[in-house]
Amino acid sequence: MYFSENKIEIESFSWCIYENNVAKKIIDKTLVKEYSTGVPIDIVKFFTQQALVKGERFNLKISLNNLLLPAYIERKKDGRHRLNIKEIKQVTLFCSSDISINSIWFEKSDEQADLFHLFIDSTNQKVQEVKSTYKISSVKTRVGQHVFKAKLIDKWDNKCAVTGVVEHTPSILIASHMKSWAESNDVEKLDGNNGLLLSPHIDKLFDTYRITISPISELVIAKNIDDSLLKAWNIKRGTQIKLDDNQQYYMDYHRCKFHKLSY
Repeated sequence: MYFSENKIEIESFSWCIYENNVAKKIIDKTLVKEYSTGVPIDIVKFFTQQALVKGERFNLKISLNNLLLPAYIERKKDGRHRLNIKEIKQVTLFCSSDISINSIWFEKSDEQADLFHLFIDSTNQKVQEVKSTYKISSVKTRVGQHVFKAKLIDKWDNKCAVTGVVEHTPSILIASHMKSWAESNDVEKLDGNNGLLLSPHIDKLFDTYRITISPISELVIAKNIDDSLLKAWNIKRGTQIKLDDNQQYYMDYHRCKFHKLSY
């Protein structure tokens, strides 16, 4: 296990914790076959409020596809911890031609200590299509935003895509959608290709379509942005922000809005 000041995460074996509200587990053969997996001691605290004694079980609730499913972490007699999520096989499968590139993500509920929202990254589209990114309550709230940011932390190496500023604790960088949350379907809302990790002032310009990124990965700035602002914020026209084809697919939506507003 290690904690790095340059990354807001704790890594241990095939697990990773981001900002203490998201945990990622790389899918392996054991998880696919048994729907259970070992949990390193450094990761156990993400799920439980207190240490478990040998033979003790801590019950969890997993929210997946709008269903509430039981799960639990138990500490075996040999001292090792194991997460059991066998109930999720009722509604989905991990099957994939290459499980090594897939992950499951747990997002802590803001309201219940024992409730975790589960998201699955998979090449199996049947899994992706049933994700739900809204929680029904007295106020309609977004579920999965912490997971989305965690994916951007991975993709952008924990740095602002434009300024290179490194994330801090408490958090300063913003997970910004290229294709807006409102326009995206449930898969697109959580797709790490659909976002930039940005400093707050850059996010403000990007979110209001005053800057965008061209098809050749150059920063494009609206004509009505004063040069004094660009100088003060150290923003340079033509700055290279490398995007791959999957990211450019989403950036097309952003560029369209940028050009329609004719800044």
